[in-house]
Amino acid sequence: MTEPKAAVTFINITGEDASPTTHGLLDRLVIALSAYASDGGCVTINRYDDSAVELREAKAEVFRLTGLNTQANTTIAELRALLAQQPPTPPQPAGGFDAPVGTPEERAAMTDLRWPGTWFDANRYLNHYNDSAGNAAYHTGADLNNNKPTWDSDKLAPVYACADGVVKYAGVVNNYWRSVVIIQHGSVVARYAHLADFTVSVGQAVVRGQQIGRVGFSGPAGPYHLHFDLSPTDALIRSPGHWPGNDAAGVRAHYVDPLDFIRKNRPQ
Repeated sequence: MTEPKAAVTFINITGEDASPTTHGLLDRLVIALSAYASDGGCVTINRYDDSAVELREAKAEVFRLTGLNTQANTTIAELRALLAQQPPTPPQPAGGFDAPVGTPEERAAMTDLRWPGTWFDANRYLNHYNDSAGNAAYHTGADLNNNKPTWDSDKLAPVYACADGVVKYAGVVNNYWRSVVIIQHGSVVARYAHLADFTVSVGQAVVRGQQIGRVGFSGPAGPYHLHFDLSPTDALIRSPGHWPGNDAAGVRAHYVDPLDFIRKNRPQ
């Protein structure tokens, strides 16, 4: 009996976040739908990037696939089961969030509208500027500087974990990011970049206020500062040097305003 032919949408999830298992299922689905198309079926290919929003849309599309041949239906059933496995959202650290710089007294006295003490943000979240490579970009977080009482007073200043968490990466990314520490703080992931050095290792549990490194600089030379950003996705775990560049939507999808987030999640 000839199986009915239907117009379907094939979901191709691109990006590093798709696991080998997902890629394997998608490869099998390609073969199944290619055979289906050559036999008179109509297949439309939609490509989705690795953002959480688009992956949710991709999942919805997969669940709408019907009326295919047996091979495709079997593969889709496995793919649906895989996509239905939603990892639980890590709980927010009970101790709240604090600034990653400043003395303990300055961090405790931090207000809603500014960073601790004489620290300031030289490159705010979503600021449109030319990055160190000379390319237009939207900034993903904050560049924290302290030039008082003298220029580069933040040189080799302590950098602290902004909340309790677990270290996911600690190493040198490249000559721009230099030393980087990535920490999972409950529902968000923090990147502490341009470090002169670091004192933590992958898998280590840290507590809010624990020193994890010292302030360095980016590129071959430049003013000392801490690049600090917070991501509600796993983009930084998958790629410690993740950088959407001139894609403002990509910044909004993967990053939040760090000062605003900390303000709303201060220690009680």
